[in-house]
Amino acid sequence: MASGPMSGGFQLKQNRVIAVAAALVIAFFFLYFVRARHSAPTRVRISEVIAASIELTERGGEIVRNVRRGKLQKEIKGKTSVGSDDYVTQGDHQSHTAIVAGLRAKWPNLNFVSEEHDEVTEIGKAPSGHNKEVEAIASNDYVPIDDLVVWIDPLDATQEYTEGEKDPSLLNYVTVMMCVVVKGNPVAGIIHQAFEKHEAGEGVTYWGWVDHGFSSNVGPVVEGAISAADKKNIKEETVKVIVSRSHSGQAKVEVDKFFSKSETELAAGAGYKVLQVLKGKSDLYYHSTFIKKWDLCAGDAMLRAAGGQLMTRKKQLLTYEYFTEPLNKDGVLASLANSQWFYEKAKL
Repeated sequence: MASGPMSGGFQLKQNRVIAVAAALVIAFFFLYFVRARHSAPTRVRISEVIAASIELTERGGEIVRNVRRGKLQKEIKGKTSVGSDDYVTQGDHQSHTAIVAGLRAKWPNLNFVSEEHDEVTEIGKAPSGHNKEVEAIASNDYVPIDDLVVWIDPLDATQEYTEGEKDPSLLNYVTVMMCVVVKGNPVAGIIHQAFEKHEAGEGVTYWGWVDHGFSSNVGPVVEGAISAADKKNIKEETVKVIVSRSHSGQAKVEVDKFFSKSETELAAGAGYKVLQVLKGKSDLYYHSTFIKKWDLCAGDAMLRAAGGQLMTRKKQLLTYEYFTEPLNKDGVLASLANSQWFYEKAKL
């Protein structure tokens, strides 16, 4: 049946209603973000940003676990530095979205850098910004918000995350990380081990704040590791080195060349490897190939808080400005002690 004038007029009216509704929605979001931006603070407490980051890493960790329990879908987003497939999953995307939406809800004008680049348009739940342990060691720590950048790795060790169904032990390497940076320097790192088990379930968060301290679940362990590292005769005793399992052959050859006596542990995830150093289970985290700064920032901050050092094989400390190049091409040497000796052995 042919459409008459009445049906044509109705269709035109319906299209206008849809167009007006769409315009109103766009206007609402525009006004929301503009108003939020103009009402946002110009100064913020570092302690509040750290507390919020702890909450958001744990929020991301919960998402990562929930996604892993379902049917995991993965896609290839490129190649790693050793030529293997670089995967991304719904866990990466959803963790990124929750963390970024939460940060924007709390501080619309706070700069951040994330491994994932999905555009986040949803309005998230703002973190409380309160943490008793952080507040107990906080001082008058207000800084201009423009001096701050938060680096985010919404899911580290994605390859092991995808393989975890067949081998659940690989999930121990999976972390969610955030790092608070002031004027390019990492001042606080948060590493959430998403699948580490504890009495109440899974997911354990470790954090460190430069010149302030550590979370209570790792502080005493770090103190013991520092003492042991200082006492160890590194030139005579066996050097325990942790390297990436993704290029274990190359790394093992290099480690054997550097040190006359060594033990090499293969592992995944930069966050996991730094934690092994902080806990005194490894003397050195060694990485010879390219690596992104969002993989390193949280661990770098925690090592600095412990008096340790993460530097490149060219003896350079990394900086983490908002507009910096995220790719580090010069490898990694991370340790609690003996950094100069390690550098002399492994320098480029």
